[in-house]
Amino acid sequence: MGLPVSPPSGSPARGGPASKLVIIDALNVGRSYNLGFVCPEHHNYRFDDRQRRCSVPACATAIAIAIEYFLKKGYRVEAFLPEWAFYGGKSKNMFAHEHTLLERFVDPHGKTHSILMTPAGADDDKFILQQAKNKIAEGEDVLVISNDMYRDHVASGMIDDAWMRKHAIKFSWLPRNGFFPMLT
Repeated sequence: MGLPVSPPSGSPARGGPASKLVIIDALNVGRSYNLGFVCPEHHNYRFDDRQRRCSVPACATAIAIAIEYFLKKGYRVEAFLPEWAFYGGKSKNMFAHEHTLLERFVDPHGKTHSILMTPAGADDDKFILQQAKNKIAEGEDVLVISNDMYRDHVASGMIDDAWMRKHAIKFSWLPRNGFFPMLT
């Protein structure tokens, strides 16, 4: 199963990009500094390898790049993001860097949107995996974009290794923040 390297043309055939749903683990993408993503200079944030073990801020630029990558290729996109990264949480100090970049992907009326919010304190991975499983059960072709191994969800039986091999797509970053999902 691979991702197309050029945008689709004409009406999509069954199995083409427009028939696939891409579900993005937005927090995972937004915190992928260790893979080469560089937060824009005006954010005044530089990833330090010593931060691996602690929580690093999410960057909305990375999330927007990933969403746009798949939208431009004709995929349907749902990116799950904890609401605190967009709304700032109770203290209003937990925003993703430049969270306003994501406004164009959020529809306050719930009609069309690419970003779906998960409740603060909830396991956003469960929302991602449950949505993927629901859509697969409805007959949709689903890819989950994340570098998370979802080990705890494999251990709990929510998904298994075969499910991961079929639906999970890893990603990295090329120079100048080029989003690069692993093609298989």
